Order: sequence, then structure tokens, then C-alpha cells
Amino acid sequence: MKTWLQCLAYVIVFCEICLVCGCHRNIEEVKIENSTAQQTLLIGLIEGRSSDFKEAIIQGLVERYAPTCAITVLNVKNVEQVAQAAYTALVIIDRNEMGMEHNDTVKAIIEQVNPNSLVVFVTSGAPWNYHGVDAMTSASEKGKEQAILQQIAAKIDAIFKQ
Repeated sequence: MKTWLQCLAYVIVFCEICLVCGCHRNIEEVKIENSTAQQTLLIGLIEGRSSDFKEAIIQGLVERYAPTCAITVLNVKNVEQVAQAAYTALVIIDRNEMGMEHNDTVKAIIEQVNPNSLVVFVTSGAPWNYHGVDAMTSASEKGKEQAILQQIAAKIDAIFKQ
């Protein structure tokens, strides 16, 4: 019985490792030039924490804004990548799992960039606020991508109209 339980424990640990490793992948970094664009959009995924849900949101934003904007999509590893970039609107995408503290990179970005050009989206089922910046939140549920995409786009459009 003890050997069977040990084997089961190893299988569970292995499955958890596979799940965690599968959920933490980098997105493809993209730079879309647009010589006639008056607006620039920077989409940053924090520390390569991608998922199918986040990739669908990013792809939707790229498709929506590519005809009118210059767009950069990148994996953000530190605040300098974003703080020194030139953009009209900045979309930061992160995750917050139950019991997690706010990500230090996201906090540093919020502290260093103009909050009027910032949209924060966190895949979390709970509200998220830091230094007065309310992040849009949603659990990564299949079928919600279009609704979230519309909410993020509305915030980006408001930034572009400023």
C-alpha cells in the first residue's frame, strides 16, 4: 500500500510540473511597423506567462489595431523594457493565482509609467488594484475572450482619444 501511495504521489507531482511548465510559455514577440500610424500600442506579457486565453486576447488586439497603429508585443522581464519604450497606449497582461501577491514587475510599471496610458489585464477571478490603478480581471475561461477583448479595446480607444 505504501509503495502504491508513493507512486501516486510521484504521478501527481509530475502532472503538476507538466501543468505548470505548459502554462508558462513565452509569446512570439512581434513588431508591426505602420508608417502612417499616429498611435503606438505596446502589449507586454509579464515574464512570459502565456496561455491560450492570453494569446487569443493578444491576437485579437493585434488584428484590431494593426491597420491603424504601430504595435509591439513583447515578453516583459523587467520594468525598463516598458518604462523606456515609446508608446501611446500600454497594455500589461499578467496572472494572479489564488494566494499570490501582486507581481513586483507590474507594481514597478504602474509606479513608473503614466497611468493615463496604461491598461492592466490580470487573469484572476478577483478584483485587482494597486496605487489606484484598477486592473481588468477575468478568469481564463474559454468563450470569454471576445468580451474581454472588447473591454480592453474600449480602454485603448479612450487613451487614443486623449
